[in-house]
Amino acid sequence: MIKILFLFHPREPLKKLLDNDDRVSYNIVHKSEIFEYPERYREYNILVAAPFHTIDSKLLDILESLEVIILQGSGYDKVDVDYASSKGILIFNIPDFIAVTVAEHALALALSLTRKTVLGTMYVKDRLWGKGMPPKQLRGIVLRDRKIGIVGLGRIGSEVARLLKAFNCRVYYWNRRRKPEVEHALLIEYLPLNQLFKTCDIIIVSVALTKDTLKLIDRNLIFSMKRGAYLINVSRGGVIDEDALVEALKEGVLGGAGLDVYSVEPLPPDHPLLSLSNVVLTPHIGGFSEYSASNTSRHVYELIRQLYIEKILPEENLINRDALGKARLQIM
Repeated sequence: MIKILFLFHPREPLKKLLDNDDRVSYNIVHKSEIFEYPERYREYNILVAAPFHTIDSKLLDILESLEVIILQGSGYDKVDVDYASSKGILIFNIPDFIAVTVAEHALALALSLTRKTVLGTMYVKDRLWGKGMPPKQLRGIVLRDRKIGIVGLGRIGSEVARLLKAFNCRVYYWNRRRKPEVEHALLIEYLPLNQLFKTCDIIIVSVALTKDTLKLIDRNLIFSMKRGAYLINVSRGGVIDEDALVEALKEGVLGGAGLDVYSVEPLPPDHPLLSLSNVVLTPHIGGFSEYSASNTSRHVYELIRQLYIEKILPEENLINRDALGKARLQIM
């Protein structure tokens, strides 16, 4: 029997698949309950979590029989990957369906900023419409022919680039590893990071948060941007120096920022971003759509079936390949 532990309620497509499979049993639990009654959860083989769940050494020590962690999404910065690897626990994510949703959200933030949709909504709701010409603050810019920079050309960044071509934008990118094959396929250009920030009218950040990318977008890069440029972040809050960003927004160095992620979530009520008029803020919902939720939930079951029934290793979803040598799960 394959024993699965969920840290959230699985959606109906996945729940139905599990209920109809007599080879698996599953339980849904709040993380606090695992610490309160650890003896109940020592025999589970699979932990299914969302990217916002913290999976640390204390939790992994309780789950003594754990072989696999499946993240229903793409991010894994809240997982102690090194500790899991040391215990032979394999970690898988499901990024493909999230990428489409997050990429569209990045464009939604960019369009909201450039076309002043949030300010326009407030203008209408405050019943100012019709009292003379709309103020200059509502005069937007178009994306067409703009220079757009993408930081991180993974699944999300590549999808953003593909969508932007419909606007006839000139798209540039920076990635830790240059990707000539994607450049040719999408007709985009590589630039060094500092040059990217100096060149582009809009920067979209979609790089994964790692030790190497923590505060990658620092004060020097932010203040090197064109005056009036826009910064969009759909990756993780820790990638950007948030204090420097606030300063640049207050001083008018940047035209605005569109943020879905923050260094502290949820935002504290006294956070300076909340008082700025040149920002569009969303509550980390970039990957939250019916499309991503239904497809990723089905793929959780597919991963379990591949690993435990077909004995196939889906390497494209494996995060910690270095753990294969000591993996608790025997596939081959």
